[in-house]
Amino acid sequence: MSYHKATASGEQGQDEHIETVEDSIHQDREHSAGPGQDRALDLIADAGHSSVLTPENNARVLRKIDLRLLPILLGIYFLQQLDKSSLSYASIFGLVETAHLHGQQYSWLGAVVYLVQLVAQPFVAYILVKVPIGKFLACTTLCWGIALTCMTPANSFAGLLVCRIFLGLFEAGIPACFIAVTQMWYRRIEQPVRLGSWYAMNGVVYMFGSLLSYGLGHIKSSVFEPYQIIFLFFGLITIAFSGLILLFMPDSPIQSKFLTEEDKLLAIERLRMNQQGIETHEWKWDHVKEACLDIKSFFWFALMFAVSIPSGGISTFGPLIIKSFGFDQFKTILFNIPFGAVQLVATMGGAWLATALKMKGPVIALLSLPAIAGCVMLLQLPRDGHHNGALLAGYYIVSVYPGITPMVYSWSAGNTAGETKKKIVNGIVLVGQCAGNVLGSNLYTTTDAPLYRRGLISSLAMFCLLVLLSMMNMAYLCFLNKRHEKKRVSMGKSAKIVDHSMQAVGSVPVDKTEPQPPAVSEDNAFKDLTDWDNEDFVYRVIGDEGPCWMRLGNVEAEVQRLQAQLSDMHELLQLHIQPNSGPLRDVTQGQVPGQQIPIPSPSHIMSDPGPMPTFLGTADPGGYHSRGPRCISTHRNGPLLQQLQTVEVNSPHPARQRRSGFDVREEPISDFISKGLMTIDQAMSCFRTFFQGCDRYIPIFDPELDNFASVRARSSILLNAICTIGSRVETKSGSQISDLLHAELKRWINVVIQNKTLNCLESIQALLIVACYSAERSLLLSFATRMALDLSLDEAFEELIQRLTMDEIEGIPELHMTTDEEERSLMRKSRTWFGLLVLDHIWRKAPGIRMTGNAHRCRILLRHHTSTILDLRLFSQVELNVIRARINDTLDTKETLDRPDIAGFVHEAKVDLDLWFDDWLRIIENSIAAGEERPFLLAALRVQKCWAELILHCKALLSMGVENVAAMSPVERNILLLAKSSARKHLRLISTEPDFYLAKLKYAMDFVWAKCAFCFLLLLKLSRLLPERREEHQELLDHGNRLLNELNRSVGSSGQTIGNGSIYMQILRLSIEKYGRIFQEREAGGDPVTTAPFWESFDAQADLQSFVPEQFVREWDFPGLNLFYFPTAWQDFFGDFSLAV
Repeated sequence: MSYHKATASGEQGQDEHIETVEDSIHQDREHSAGPGQDRALDLIADAGHSSVLTPENNARVLRKIDLRLLPILLGIYFLQQLDKSSLSYASIFGLVETAHLHGQQYSWLGAVVYLVQLVAQPFVAYILVKVPIGKFLACTTLCWGIALTCMTPANSFAGLLVCRIFLGLFEAGIPACFIAVTQMWYRRIEQPVRLGSWYAMNGVVYMFGSLLSYGLGHIKSSVFEPYQIIFLFFGLITIAFSGLILLFMPDSPIQSKFLTEEDKLLAIERLRMNQQGIETHEWKWDHVKEACLDIKSFFWFALMFAVSIPSGGISTFGPLIIKSFGFDQFKTILFNIPFGAVQLVATMGGAWLATALKMKGPVIALLSLPAIAGCVMLLQLPRDGHHNGALLAGYYIVSVYPGITPMVYSWSAGNTAGETKKKIVNGIVLVGQCAGNVLGSNLYTTTDAPLYRRGLISSLAMFCLLVLLSMMNMAYLCFLNKRHEKKRVSMGKSAKIVDHSMQAVGSVPVDKTEPQPPAVSEDNAFKDLTDWDNEDFVYRVIGDEGPCWMRLGNVEAEVQRLQAQLSDMHELLQLHIQPNSGPLRDVTQGQVPGQQIPIPSPSHIMSDPGPMPTFLGTADPGGYHSRGPRCISTHRNGPLLQQLQTVEVNSPHPARQRRSGFDVREEPISDFISKGLMTIDQAMSCFRTFFQGCDRYIPIFDPELDNFASVRARSSILLNAICTIGSRVETKSGSQISDLLHAELKRWINVVIQNKTLNCLESIQALLIVACYSAERSLLLSFATRMALDLSLDEAFEELIQRLTMDEIEGIPELHMTTDEEERSLMRKSRTWFGLLVLDHIWRKAPGIRMTGNAHRCRILLRHHTSTILDLRLFSQVELNVIRARINDTLDTKETLDRPDIAGFVHEAKVDLDLWFDDWLRIIENSIAAGEERPFLLAALRVQKCWAELILHCKALLSMGVENVAAMSPVERNILLLAKSSARKHLRLISTEPDFYLAKLKYAMDFVWAKCAFCFLLLLKLSRLLPERREEHQELLDHGNRLLNELNRSVGSSGQTIGNGSIYMQILRLSIEKYGRIFQEREAGGDPVTTAPFWESFDAQADLQSFVPEQFVREWDFPGLNLFYFPTAWQDFFGDFSLAV
């Protein structure tokens, strides 16, 4: 990741044209190669960065894509329609007479193609998910070319029918394949023109196909009939073209050879805002179910069915309809050319209009109107030879309808997401097309000639139905957008978002003074989510919203923003107005002592603002928005807002304000984005990274409230802290970027500590985050504790418990909304206070915070509707640390305890730990909310129990005062064996279930790494002090190697971790490697003489110290590594392992 520091003025213009940030490592990298996710993530992960998408390079890449794909797609579709239409051309040149077709036989030759395609669509949908599209197109083109060529010798209905069946079978995947290619390569705003361009080949076929047939029909041959020449010529051309497809058609942007690696990244970035992905090759049955339950799938089916009924009849019987006007076969062919020209103009014109208006429903309705008029003309005008011109005009007007089909393709393709669902919906659409073509071609029969009244009436009805279906589908898409808006609001996101996939790259909003909705987040772009599951998906119904519409859509957000500003101002005035200051002095003159002076509240200001200060109308003077977190303090005596409603005047002559010669500078806090240290995409990437694992170790956040937009709006210091830690996870330890952010964050932390006006819940959370990954952890924790006490966070839990147990509160409906918000606030405060409590017990030898009363009461909060999954982890740690605090209080006492008392206390503490573990094991296993997080929670619970037992036994030995194993009594030796058993169980748990514990260790703070290192080091020492069997040594070595491998896999090949985790990683690696070498030498029966030079290369005591780092015995207080075994304590650390046989 690279961050670009830019001035606000110098690069503002450029940033408006950039959609993605260069070298930003999205969370895509964290999920690369994951099952069920898009393969684009692999390419991004391999490259290590995404790319800048500007209007210039977007146009360059789009031009490359068009030049490679469009000639192939246009050629394939031209040949497909030419081959499919060859039957109608052949009918003019004697096919019906030569093959002795009668009744419905000719109709069935036209309908069977669509009937076979209808049956084949489910199989096509499955195949398109599984196979490369480029190779699939080449194979199917070759096969249908062979089928068409085989129609040359067929001279009977049966022979022709078999060939047409195979022709339809191999052509079945072409439309679905083309829709998939369009979705895979083009942005949604680009799709209508591309879909229209290849579908416009229908019109080209009508023109050039008619001319080709006209020329081929004039060939005189003694071997072939004219219609046989048509079949043979078209078939051989198709076979030859299939070879070009195999050579030049790419399977996907990821595997394309005509794009450079950088262009591939740009091609992916072009599609990010589509929220539709690229390719996964994984069939998902939940997508199939959703596609079948989605109402709009049936709207697409109905639209395509309605337009295909006239299409199937007119495309097959069009030349015969013209022939019925009284023209010979050659004039019929020539008069069919304008039909193709009108069709071409209508298709491309409709695509252009849909792109310009950014809506397709009204365009479909508009294209239906000329077709309705043309059908009425063909039905009403007589066939007496005097109205041929008018009849031809009506026929040509009807030919506008083919422009509707690509509109339906594009409309369905742009409003469907999820790889499998897209293929299923495409299949549903094409089933409707095939069914309509089958029915339509059978509504036109040769027995109805020359009027074809039944077919024309059905076409007229379908065109009218298309107008109605378009309006109904638009209404349903509006409903879906409203549903997504509600879902985004419930997740803490903005209701209105900008869909960049329907905007040109680099487009800038016209009215810069209007507040713009946030852009669609790229969180879900390549996760293969369906449009139902992805709340960021925007269904395309109408065009871009103008400034007026956007203002109306965001009026609620505007009011909330203004109210937040007024609340801040009210807070600021109350904190800074002194008793003898001008405005307040004027108010207090003439007041009775003790009288309360009203000060307008924010709600009063919003309802009756009166004369507003002049600076409110200016564009943020003094950087009011950029001054950082809007932290409203809560004092111990109640909410600040209640205290600020009145000012108590205790004296008619207020005392003079004391002034010193010093002043604490209140420097505004800005987030990294405003400072130019990060772009918003980079900040969002770091934010997501933090909440992918770091929040497990600091479970103090509310996922519904603490999203990126909300955190940035509430607290700059909290956002900076989260992004700094997220950056350290994404980049290598000690990188220039993470160090720069960390240094800047430390400066802001100092500002927060020095200014009481910045005391708020978010500031405490920021301090806890920084403390977890900082060497000054204890000091920062002390500041956070002092700040939390000032804000009465220690009282929030008791107040919330009382609220939850008061039944009468629930009986007052008008207070429900207020109560709910207050309870959510109390829940957040309680969660933060408990997080502080847990960290205090971890980092300090003598915890300064004690929880009085029954710790089990925190379980009540799990029933609160704002409880989160990670509350299971947090509250279990709270109870555990209360038990551990009692253990520390008892065993760390300066008074010497009797050994029997210590042994009895160890037994009691062990019972408490067992009860704690059984209770929380049951709670987590029975928790419905745990869901997919349950295995991780259970693994962490078991590891915590083993760790607590290990420290209990080690502290007990330390309190007994005997550190020499040789001098221990049986009771002490038994406790030591229990400690060894707990350490071995701890090692076995974390190494045998790596996916549920070690996989997230790269997000862990130093203490967690130190625990892993300590457990293995203690086992090494105890293996030396307490004789073991050879199998136990081998098991320990196997677990150690497995642990090292899993840690390497978790943190990557570089071995970089957050903070000092790499130090403990190195300690583990060295200890395991040394232990393995000594064990192998002993197993091989090595001679001490031959190994002597190896052991003389270092001092035994110095080597021992390298395995007992200072953090274990001072900072972390891990007892046990000071055990020794006289008289060999001064020998080599690995010199006297006892390998009992």
